[in-house]
Formats: sequence, structure tokens, C-alpha cells
Amino acid sequence: MTEGRRSSEEHSGEPEPDQYIQNLEQYRRRLDGAMFAGDLAWWEMDVETGAVTFHENKADMLGYSPAEFDHYEDFTELVHPDDYEGAMEAMRDHLEGRAERYDTEYRIRTASGEYRWFHDVGGITERRDDGSPTKVTGVVINITRRKTVEQNLRERNEQLSLLNRIVRHDIRNDMSVIQGWADVLRDELSPENEEILDRIQRASRHTTGLTEDVRDLMTVLGEEGTTVELQPVDVVRVIEDEAERVRQTFDDAEVQIRSEQSSVDVRANAMLSSLIGNLLSNAVQHNDESAPKVTIDTVVRDASVIVTIADNGPGIPDEQRDRIFEQETKGLNSDGTGLGLFLVDTLVDIYEGEISVSANDPKGAIFTIKLERATER
Repeated sequence: MTEGRRSSEEHSGEPEPDQYIQNLEQYRRRLDGAMFAGDLAWWEMDVETGAVTFHENKADMLGYSPAEFDHYEDFTELVHPDDYEGAMEAMRDHLEGRAERYDTEYRIRTASGEYRWFHDVGGITERRDDGSPTKVTGVVINITRRKTVEQNLRERNEQLSLLNRIVRHDIRNDMSVIQGWADVLRDELSPENEEILDRIQRASRHTTGLTEDVRDLMTVLGEEGTTVELQPVDVVRVIEDEAERVRQTFDDAEVQIRSEQSSVDVRANAMLSSLIGNLLSNAVQHNDESAPKVTIDTVVRDASVIVTIADNGPGIPDEQRDRIFEQETKGLNSDGTGLGLFLVDTLVDIYEGEISVSANDPKGAIFTIKLERATER
């Protein structure tokens, strides 16, 4: 009696056939949803016959009916000629034991005649007693969007690299002309005008040096797999240098520096001067007061340095603050390129810092930059 009851209870714990079928159907729907949502599909190939079975999305991604594919060659004949041998070699390497898995990327022609990029990954899932493979199973993923983005980035980087070389060449040539004529004029000017000439030459040297900094940064950013090397930079010294440059460039500008320490290192590079310089120049150039005033405060914390740059200009409208650092965003009355604050934001990201903008009282804007302190020089 006890055994009979145990047997009945055990039997009642097993899923009924109808429930089993319902569970399988639910799992199939989930798998289908994942395949279609993820632009991927599973596949399996019989090594001896070449026959293939696959999820319908594999054909659907190409715009064909699944009924049009029975053999792996039905797919491979659509592979781009430039990618065909590489894909075949990847499969041979895996089947013959030279590669741990089948892993390749290729372009394949769709029913509309265009090519899409696929990433195919698989492995041997069944073998004979002697170890020879009989089945290979894998997944294929549509990576066309990723490839398109990569191609656009490559083209843009090439264009930027060319533009960078052209601009640097022209700027350096112009600065050489300015320096040459300045040297000639030094003998012609009266002593009281030599200070003006000194300003011209300092600005020329600064511009020439900046083109070299940009070249170095472009070189590093353009190398795949590399990152910008950060080093200790005295932010107080940079602020003092850039403030003096602004004073010499804009006679009416008043720049006040308030710092808790006479020297403090942050994690940055030579382009920190461009970051600070852009913010200071903007604070003066876009100022609507007859006497632009800029105040720079530096607060030193245990792990960071907070730099605030406050001005008495027109300020930044609330609706612009969220996008002021976007590329090509310009002020209402700006004649600039719109790249200055975009460069500032890019450099802050490289330095793993933070930047924000708020309203000054009674008028103007306050830019707050948080930079990481450097632990050693």
C-alpha cells in the first residue's frame, strides 16, 4: 500500500504530456524572440553531407525564404568574393584542429543585392568514435550597424588627420612669417612700443606650441588600442600662465586668481593649458561689459582639485546649459567655430574629471571643473 502510494505520488510529480509540450512551446517563443530582437540566429551543419538546419531568422536577415537553403553552399555562394576564402579557411582550421572554434566575419549578399556584415561563431558538437567531427553548431550575428559605425569613424579620423596636418602646416607657416617680421620691426620700433611687439611674439609662440600639442594628442587618439598618457601637471601654474596670456591679449580684462596653494599637481597633460585657456578666453571674448572681470578659484581636496572660473558676462541661458559642450554649439552672438567648449569637455573626459556650468550672481556664468590630484610626479 505504501509502495503503491509512493509510486502514485512520484508519477503525479512528472509533467503531463500536454504541459510538457506547452513548456517547450514557451521556450521556443522565448528563443524566437531573442533571435529576432538580437539580429542573430542559430545554425547546425552536417560535416559529411553539408546539410544545414537553422533558425528562420538566418534567412530572414537576408531577405530570403528558409526553403531556399538546404546546403551550406547555398549560403557560402552569397559571401562576398573578398571574404569567401577567409570564411572557408576559418571553418577548415577548426575542423582540422588548428583553431579552438570557428570564428569569422564576412559580407553576404541579401535578396536586394546589397551586402550585410555577419559575425559567425561555432564549434564541433558531435564526433565519431575516432574523434572526427560530424556536426558543427553555432550562431550568426548581423553586425552591419557596427561595421558601418566603424567605417564612418575611420573615414572621419582620416579626414581629421588630414585637416590637422593642413591646419598645422598653414598655422606654423603664418606664425613663422609673423615671427620673422616681428624681428625686423624690433629694430624699427621705439622702446615704448616694444611691449606690444613682445605680446605679438608671445602669442605667436603660444600658437606654434599649441599646434604641436594638438599633433601629439591627435597621434595618440588616432592609434587604435591606445589611451592618452596622463601625467602630473601643476594646475596653478597653468592657470597663472593662461591668465597672464589673457591679460596681455585683452587690455580691458581683469583676471583675479585665488588659490589655496601655490602649486598642486593634477592628472592631465600638456593640453590642460588649452582647457583653461579656452574657458578664460570665452569668459572675456563673449563678455558684454566694458571691463570684463574673471575670477578663478582653486580649492584643493584630498583626491581632487576644484577650479571655478566665474565671469560677469551675459551668462548662459538655461535652455543652452545642457548642450553647451556639444560640438558646433555656439553662443547667441558668437563668431567662433563652436569647437572650443567641445574641446574643453573632451579634455575633461580624457582627464577623467567633471565639468558643469551655472549662473553667477548678479550676472555671468560659472564653470566648475573637477580634476583628479596626481599622487606623484
